[in-house]
Amino acid sequence: MTPWSRHRQKLVALVIGALVAGVLVWCAHHNYVVFHSLVELFSIGVACGMFMVAWNTRRFLENHAFLFLGIAFLFIAVLDLVHMLTYRGMSVFPGATTNDAIQLWIAARGLEGASLLIAPVFAVRKVRVWPVMLTYGILSALALMTILWWPVFPVCFVDGVGLTPFKVACEYAVCFLLLGAAVFLVRQRARFHPPVLRLLVAATLITVVSEFCFTLYRDPYAAANMTGHLLKLLSFYLIYRAVIQETLANPYAALFQGLQTARDELFTVFDNSPVAMMLLDENREVRRANRQAVKARAYAQFPSQGGPPGDVLACIHAIEEPQGCGRGPHCAECVVRRTVNRTFAEGRDYSRQEGTMTTGGGERRVTRNLLVSTILLHVAGAPMVLVCVEDVTELKEAEAELQRHRHELETLVAARTGELRAANVQLLQEVAERRQAEEARRTAERQLEEQRMLALRSERLRSLGEMAAGIAHELNQPLSGVRGLAEHLLIGMRRGWSVSPERMQEKLQLVVDQADRMSHIIGHVRMFARDAGKPELQRVDLNEVVKSSLTMIGQQLRDHGIELGCELAEVIPPVRANPFSIEEVVLNLMSNARDAVEARVQREPQIAPRVAISTTADTAGPGRRVRVQVVDNGVGIAPDALTRLFDPFFTTKPPDKGLGLGMSISKAIVESVGGTIEVASELGQGTTVTVSLPAIGSAKLDMEEE
Repeated sequence: MTPWSRHRQKLVALVIGALVAGVLVWCAHHNYVVFHSLVELFSIGVACGMFMVAWNTRRFLENHAFLFLGIAFLFIAVLDLVHMLTYRGMSVFPGATTNDAIQLWIAARGLEGASLLIAPVFAVRKVRVWPVMLTYGILSALALMTILWWPVFPVCFVDGVGLTPFKVACEYAVCFLLLGAAVFLVRQRARFHPPVLRLLVAATLITVVSEFCFTLYRDPYAAANMTGHLLKLLSFYLIYRAVIQETLANPYAALFQGLQTARDELFTVFDNSPVAMMLLDENREVRRANRQAVKARAYAQFPSQGGPPGDVLACIHAIEEPQGCGRGPHCAECVVRRTVNRTFAEGRDYSRQEGTMTTGGGERRVTRNLLVSTILLHVAGAPMVLVCVEDVTELKEAEAELQRHRHELETLVAARTGELRAANVQLLQEVAERRQAEEARRTAERQLEEQRMLALRSERLRSLGEMAAGIAHELNQPLSGVRGLAEHLLIGMRRGWSVSPERMQEKLQLVVDQADRMSHIIGHVRMFARDAGKPELQRVDLNEVVKSSLTMIGQQLRDHGIELGCELAEVIPPVRANPFSIEEVVLNLMSNARDAVEARVQREPQIAPRVAISTTADTAGPGRRVRVQVVDNGVGIAPDALTRLFDPFFTTKPPDKGLGLGMSISKAIVESVGGTIEVASELGQGTTVTVSLPAIGSAKLDMEEE
């Protein structure tokens, strides 16, 4: 159709439309009932036509929105028909009022707005016909009964007053439904033929304007009412154009829009497939080839369809063979032709047949590895073969490269495995040797620990042996007192002395006290021998420790003619330690002082040997410490021996004077409770040993306890 023909048709349509509008306006001024009836009959006819078209094409409709609208408009037509028959001046229903007709109008328009809003949903869904028809039948029946038989429908018009607020609100609500329907139609535009979509959207928007006009009149015959009906006529005419005329005039585009879309999608997938695809007929001629198949045509002058497959694929033999593709000596070996012939002959598909093909021309020849698959099809009753050709040249090259790397890797792995086996044997030997060495080390450490414990026990027993004189002296005094009291009582009994019970009780209490004293001394010695060196800590008063030590060794010093000095601090904070371990330290220091003084006396008999012990304390500040100091005027310690003084088994004494563990043990005990031990000595003048321990409540001791 030429542009002039289209313009002429539009001009004729406008002229006819203007004439129809003029005739209707003339009718409205002379007989409004006739005008109203004509408009309603036209809309009823369009609605029934929509239903007839949709119902008779429902089995092959792709877009079920048309079927849904056809069913909906059938029931809208029923309500419009009853509305027309009850209109003022029709006299069909006795007793019908203007309010009844307007109520039916509201029901029909509400149903129309809701239907247009819901219809786009069924552009992608199927309609269940009978449930939809039943739903619309129930809604229409309810509307008719609540308006004509049961007057429960809200009043929409009052004679002499005009429209009620309910009616105006309903009209606005219908306008919003229609606007929503237009939006949804546009959103689903891919499911509608463009001319149909434009007509439906225009009809919906004109209906919105029509409904707005029906909110402005006070009399059913008013100009606003007439304008609204004229716009309704126009909207139904557009619906007629969209659903009936357009569908009948162009059924393929309108009713089979989905089929056209599917066809376009199929051709798009075919043309853009990454695999070369060709459709061949029984004459081995290419009916259609996609882009990937004709990509090699840059080296040839053959068309992409209407020729043999070798021409499309730019096979070098098809190019150079004078008789063309399929007639040369190499064509019998062509994997494409061989697979296609077998498919036609045997009537079955083949998958991934391997072969090679040289393509191109001149100097740009490339031998390609191909995988050919065929599918036997029947198109319009004629057998055809769909050929899929996949170029796997790069894949084959990658496989070859992978195989080469695999071989190299296996060679390297074999060589490395041999090295690892040799290393593993050597490692096992080293592990065995290390295990033997570790076992020997543990055995030596165990033996060394046993020897150390024996040496410690021997050293402690030696110390106890050296203290035996002091212990004997301490025990001898209470024992002598007990003997004297016992002898005194025995003589008195023999001589018949009269001893009062009070006197007897006093003497016996003295015996008990002396026995308790001896028991305390023996118990202290036993606890010292048993608990010294244990890790249990408790609050310790260093003054009491010093006193206990002097009880053990003081008499021994005096028996050797050594002057013993003792100066204890009056107030001294406690420390946290094992009291018997600290006592062992003090006894070791006192024993060393005794030996040093005796050694000097042997050299210088004229000196007065002296050993002094004292305790002091720092009572201020967070770093409070308590000190025990032992001072002697013995032979002193040489500077070279002073650096090794705390080494285990180092001693400057004869073998019968000890094993050289005393200072090492003392240092370990003092440091285990956070203390220090310092030695200051001058050869030939004497030695001063200071033991410093953190007092309870000092910052250092608190941190160690945490």
